[in-house]
Formats: sequence, structure tokens, C-alpha cells
Amino acid sequence: MTRVIRSLLAALVAALTTLVGISPKAFGAGSGTSGWGTGALGPGSIVVGVGSSGPPADPTPDPPPSSVPPYYYELVPCTECATNGEVCLPNGQLGLIPVPPGFNPLTSLPAGDTIPVYVEIVNSATNAVEGYLGETLCTPKPIPPPDPPSPAAVWGAVPLPEPDIQTNPATYGVTQLQSWFWLGNDSQGANDIISVGIDGYAVTVTAHPVAYYWIFGDGTGAVSDTEGSAGGAANASATHTYTQAGTYPLGVIVAWQGTYMFTGFGVTETVPLGPVDQPEHVVNYTVQQIRSALLP
Repeated sequence: MTRVIRSLLAALVAALTTLVGISPKAFGAGSGTSGWGTGALGPGSIVVGVGSSGPPADPTPDPPPSSVPPYYYELVPCTECATNGEVCLPNGQLGLIPVPPGFNPLTSLPAGDTIPVYVEIVNSATNAVEGYLGETLCTPKPIPPPDPPSPAAVWGAVPLPEPDIQTNPATYGVTQLQSWFWLGNDSQGANDIISVGIDGYAVTVTAHPVAYYWIFGDGTGAVSDTEGSAGGAANASATHTYTQAGTYPLGVIVAWQGTYMFTGFGVTETVPLGPVDQPEHVVNYTVQQIRSALLP
């Protein structure tokens, strides 16, 4: 059992060495306090202190305690370092800054800079500081996650299918006769599921068409709630009768609606995706006029 405990303690010490980036001078595996000096923390743990007192920057390392009780480590802001112009730069490295008269490191650090810390050795039984590891450290400033993707960003990123306009008559329309229009690649009621990445978030979009706005090119239009199909006027999404011969820009705008789920940076959320009009898709539709002729 003693051998198992020693192995666990060695693993905890190794984890501490990796976390704070110091040489393996760590020792002890006692419990301590956590948070800002409150709450219990497990053996061999690191806590963040808020005190401004302590040794100057890079104090001489103290010898490791050689007997029980166990010890824990505490990171304490080195205000003396910042007073002398030594701060943690936004990249997590130590650097020097000019120190103007009246400089107060607690209130007047440059944007993005933080105060370095040093490591105290604390007796877990008395909470008394009994030594220092002697190294001034910087912890990289946390980078806030990007804003979650907005509906506008999602609509801008998803590759919605381009409408495939179908007509009957298929080649040329005829004046004074009804033309039928529908989409050949749509399936209303069936969700299109699209996955994209936006600013580090994985986004899954579930959307379907809810309306079809037809623009016949002669100043008129129609609205339908179905994409239509071949098989006659009753099955069409829209019908129209042209009165003049010519080539018309026949267009359709499809409105989509659904939801999207984004996952990343410890957050997963599903958001309603309100109707949005897809850009108009246009094809040329030629209409001819048929006249009767007297034969000799």
C-alpha cells in the first residue's frame, strides 16, 4: 500500500512540473486550500493566491521540507516584479516595460499584460509559508472563445442547393397558352442536413424550403408553398400565361427555415433558424406567338 501511495505522489508531482513549467523541485502531497484561499484541494495541488507580499522576483530557492506534514504549492502575484517593469506579455512570456512615475501594477498595467507569479511552499497543517521554488512564472492569458455563430453567419456558410427550374412547354412557351413551372431538384418537407465549420465551431444545419416566389419577367409573379412536379398544371408550383412574344427572365426565390446546432469551446446549443430568402435564380424563357395562316 505504501508503494502505491508513493507512486501516486510521484505522478502528482510530475503533473505539477508540467503545469507550471518549472524544474522538478516539487515535493509533498498534502492537502491545501483552493480558489482564492478557500475550499479544500487535493494532495500536491496548486492554488492561486492574491497576496501582494512575498520575496522579490526570482528569490533563492529554499531546500525542500524533509519531513511531514505534507506541503502544497501556491502561486502568488509578484507585484515587486511589475513595479520594476517585469510583466507577463500577452504571449505568456516575461518582458520589460517602461515604468512611468506613479506606476501602480495593480491598476495601470498595459492592456493584455499581467503580473508574474512565484511559487510558495505552504505547510498544509499550519498554512504557513515555509519556502519558495525560486522561479518567476507567467501563465498565458486565456483567449476568450469567439462569439457563437449567428443565423446570418450560418446562412452565409451553408451551400443551399441551386433551384433547378423546369417548364412546360419545355422549349418555347406560347402566347395566350398557360405555361407550368416547378423545381426539378427540390423535395419539400425533407430536411437538408448540412455540416460546416464557423470560427472554430462545428455547425450542423437542418433546413427545408417553406415558400417559393416566382418572378415571370413580365412584371408579374406568384407565391407557392410547394416546389411542384411534372404532370400538368395541377402539379405545378406556379402557372402563368404570357400575352406577348419575347424572351423573359424567369426567376424563383426559395425561402428556407430550420434550426442549427453549434458545438465548440465547451458549449453546445440549438438555435432556431428563421426564414431566409435564397438569392434569386434566373433562366431565360422564350415565348413565341403562333398565328394562323390562310393556305391557297
